[in-house]
Amino acid sequence: MEPDSSGGYESLIEQFRTIELAAESGASPDDLLALLHKLHDDNEFTFELPLVSKGNMIYRARRVTSRPNLISEISYPPAHVVKVNGRLNCPGEVLFYGSIGGLAACLYECGAQLGDWFALSRWELLTEIPMNHMGFSQELLHSLDPIRKFPDYLKKSANPKSDIIRAWQGEIFTRKIQEGEEHKYNLSIALAKFAFKPHVQPLLGGKFFPGVIYPAVSINLTGDNIAILPSIVDQAIALREVLFAKVTGIADNVDLRDPMDMVVNLDFFDRSLDHSCGGWLIWGADKSSLEEHLTRLGQRRQAAFTEIQHIPSHKTESE
Repeated sequence: MEPDSSGGYESLIEQFRTIELAAESGASPDDLLALLHKLHDDNEFTFELPLVSKGNMIYRARRVTSRPNLISEISYPPAHVVKVNGRLNCPGEVLFYGSIGGLAACLYECGAQLGDWFALSRWELLTEIPMNHMGFSQELLHSLDPIRKFPDYLKKSANPKSDIIRAWQGEIFTRKIQEGEEHKYNLSIALAKFAFKPHVQPLLGGKFFPGVIYPAVSINLTGDNIAILPSIVDQAIALREVLFAKVTGIADNVDLRDPMDMVVNLDFFDRSLDHSCGGWLIWGADKSSLEEHLTRLGQRRQAAFTEIQHIPSHKTESE
């Protein structure tokens, strides 16, 4: 890292060290959040926003033992069942997690194994939604996926310190955490809280972000995940399809540029398209229509959101 003409980045690097040492010493996500606000404010951090157009799809997978009966069983969970840290949430905090890379990506996120049964769902955005993003660094992602293309909202900033902070965020946010070591998520949870917190958004007229886009660690950052606030899911996202399936094959390594049947093999047993009965899932698809649909599904893959615009140069502001 080369020093700039104003005297170098020593104070910035020292702030990184202070935050990481605090996390290693057991600081809570809220304590770390205060340090993160100081880091970003002190260095005039700016960023570009993805503005996701309606019609984009989000995919979810839920491991099951039988066909679910209710939409609530495949949507975000109730707070009382969230018992450990996730990458973006503390126990008791609920988010709607999904993949924007298709069904294969969310199966890897769930740690799918041979013989597992899943309810696989596809959800549609009903309106344009501004998102924040976390964990993206061109250097980091290109080290694992050299040909990955980046949208405008991930271009270099006019403030070099913002790019350095973004790279540090990416390194922290995409660390692999082993089962049983969920306390190590505290710093990524604090970064997620920062991503959801109010910021200066003069072009949006709002004071919070409905969701956060971030690279998928389970598939070596070759695709992206999304986490959305439950209130936004209830208002702006609609369930379009649920498939009941069994995993019959799964590759050790995944590349979302490959056709789905080269990555995951599934036996499909049923399909639900009717979701108009008071929250109940209505199952039933004849075999020929299901096979025709699955043929089309195997030919279609989505490596990223389509039609994402961006809103430039937003500056962070602590409450």
